[in-house]
Amino acid sequence: MRWPRAVAVAAAAAAGALLAAPAAGVMVAPKRAPLAFLGRLPDDAAMYFTVRADGLARAAFLLPAAWGGDDVRGWIAAIAGTPVADAAALEGLVATGLGIDPARPIVAAGMSADEPAARKAMERILAALRAKARPGAVAAAAHKAGALAMHGRVVVPLAAGASVETFVEGLRRLSRGEIAACAVGPKCTGGATAKLKALGAAFYAPLERGAVVITPAALGAEVVVDVVLGVFEAPPPAAIVARIAAVEKTVGAGGGGPGPGLRACAALSEAAAWSVCVDPRRVAEYGAVEGWSLSVRAVGSVDPTMVGALLEAGFAEADRSLAILRASGGIVAGFGASVRAESGGIAAAVRWTTTDAGRDRLAAVLGPGLRTRDDAELAHLLLRPLRGRFPRGAPPFDSEDGAVRAVREGGLPAALVVLAQAWPELLATPGVDAWIDRLVDPGGHPPSPPWTWRLDGDALLGEAILRAR
Repeated sequence: MRWPRAVAVAAAAAAGALLAAPAAGVMVAPKRAPLAFLGRLPDDAAMYFTVRADGLARAAFLLPAAWGGDDVRGWIAAIAGTPVADAAALEGLVATGLGIDPARPIVAAGMSADEPAARKAMERILAALRAKARPGAVAAAAHKAGALAMHGRVVVPLAAGASVETFVEGLRRLSRGEIAACAVGPKCTGGATAKLKALGAAFYAPLERGAVVITPAALGAEVVVDVVLGVFEAPPPAAIVARIAAVEKTVGAGGGGPGPGLRACAALSEAAAWSVCVDPRRVAEYGAVEGWSLSVRAVGSVDPTMVGALLEAGFAEADRSLAILRASGGIVAGFGASVRAESGGIAAAVRWTTTDAGRDRLAAVLGPGLRTRDDAELAHLLLRPLRGRFPRGAPPFDSEDGAVRAVREGGLPAALVVLAQAWPELLATPGVDAWIDRLVDPGGHPPSPPWTWRLDGDALLGEAILRAR
């Protein structure tokens, strides 16, 4: 299980509450004042996100059919195993099934393994292959790097009277048994038991490439879910504990959350149905590390004579997100977004941190502010004028084919780097005019709502309301 999926499963457990029956437990959440908003998250994550079950439930029942609302509502019914009449019914299922407080946000962060260390391990693997080392050189090098791990953390607020056992059972059902946690103890965690208990951990679920560690926090009012996955192979339990302990040292006394350099994280909101913040550099590093990991794990079942060539190609593709990062950043550097369910519609906001040069180029088009009422105005009033103001980029943004290939081969991390930082360079790429023409085509995608665009200090802001169905 890759950490984005594992983190998504844990964070989506609010929806998975529909699958879990209420259960009694010994860890009961008392009434208390909410903790500092992001205090249990580290300050060096690639991505942060928040989700509130009440806001998400309202948004699901406001979402127009043209934007996939019927599909979302059908998905909810499929998970619940029964039709869900409205947002209030969905909130009730969340509260009783997993014991999640629907009025407080689930917060999460995703962290990459150390990119320089992972690169050294990758280079050792290639050197062994080029030297025609003994069979198993790839496995030996991967084993040597066994402590390298990626880490996702999800903090889930429990409702008053809820138990961590209810949450654990719901997580097992949601993951279809892939995350089946046992209580921390000699039978479950062996020699790592003492160190896990020192962290306060209550449940442990082994995975193919690592483990999920579940820790009650804040006097039982929250559950901290740590997902630790090895880069090349599953790290030993001691390395998993060390990784979690290192994060704990950075978040003591409510001192966690995005660092001051991640100014786009101002988009994160305790009141939002959903919000996200992306650090393009760390996402690019994650893309490279995960690409190397996938390449090494993929060659285990191929003809040994093809391993070298496949790894060379796989490692080259893994660097695409870093190539995109290096070729961009002159205009914006960092992205955040939020969604709120409001009376009559869904309010969306996006935020990019701008560079000094970027603000001047953006101001020349936006002036004191700009409103685009539909796709045609978005294209003609914003995208085409900006395209003429942005400088031509370096490879892969020197040609349409090069840009498309880099994003396709780099996968989701590359796409996130484009969203957070490289979209101006992509917009200035030769051949992109045809993409803008397709945006105006009313039959190719759901219609764009009206947007308002403006500069605010060092940020480019966009705001829109998607009217209710």
